[in-house]
Amino acid sequence: EMDVFVGFGASEVMMTATRQGLIEAAVTVCDGAGTVVTSNPSLIQGMGGWISGLVETDPIPEVLAGIETRDGIVLDPNTAKIDQVAGARIAAERHSKFAVTVADADTAEELRRLEKELGVQILIVGVHLTGIGEEETDRLLASADIVTSCASKSIREKVRPLVQVGTAVPLFGLTRWGKEVLVERAKEVDRPILINTMPLPVL
Repeated sequence: EMDVFVGFGASEVMMTATRQGLIEAAVTVCDGAGTVVTSNPSLIQGMGGWISGLVETDPIPEVLAGIETRDGIVLDPNTAKIDQVAGARIAAERHSKFAVTVADADTAEELRRLEKELGVQILIVGVHLTGIGEEETDRLLASADIVTSCASKSIREKVRPLVQVGTAVPLFGLTRWGKEVLVERAKEVDRPILINTMPLPVL
């Protein structure tokens, strides 16, 4: 568990959105646990703030136990696998609106289909997108609500956001819901903030 690590990061945004009721939970990824579903804002932040960019991991008993005691549900404690769609199915059994982090367009598109199938609202947050190709960038931007730019040239060239937070490694809000979530996060940042209208992105 932890509080703010950077002003505008994916985990900080989901932490604030959960705390303020814009989402009820998040499906995210944790070292030593894999895919995790939780409505605990400080757990969301702790899992994402310390170690990000996970591709795979192995189960660590102490981590699994810590998540369970903090109201987190681990998708597969035996393997610590990362499967965001399966995690979203678990979240949909308990919540009607929740965030899911994704690192590829296939997962984002599958979540949009799942959203219709299960009658839930899924805030799709694209993360760890360095190296994403142009065709996949187009598909992800069409499916996600928020994306991080990471070091992706194609994201930075193709994105046409409704709102941007940050300039070094910006987060872009692509939908009204995504915009609302990022603006809500801005309310909690304790440093001065400029709010202005201008063509985006600003890089």
